[in-house]
Amino acid sequence: MSRVASPGLATFESLALDVLHGGGAWTAQQIARYLSVSEEAMHTALARLTFQGLAQPVGVDAYTATAVEARGARGAVRAALDEEFGDITEAEVGSFLEALRARGFHIAEGAA
Repeated sequence: MSRVASPGLATFESLALDVLHGGGAWTAQQIARYLSVSEEAMHTALARLTFQGLAQPVGVDAYTATAVEARGARGAVRAALDEEFGDITEAEVGSFLEALRARGFHIAEGAA
């Protein structure tokens, strides 16, 4: 993945959410190392995401995506499927997400 030399804070927030959507709890240090960005910028981005209700602290210094954010991910999946296949039910969205999990994709628990 190619990175911009000095991305803005909104970019750091977006990158952090992408990582959190993969599931599990992450520290700012882990995300910073994974994305090859500064730890200080990641602390700021995670604080802003927490304030916005998109991330939540877990334990001492780890974060996860919130249930609100997971529902947002489910809504995005449903919108994409609706656009591709027409009206789709909640059960069909759930089946689609479960099929992705079965194939090894990391989908946040709250998204399905």
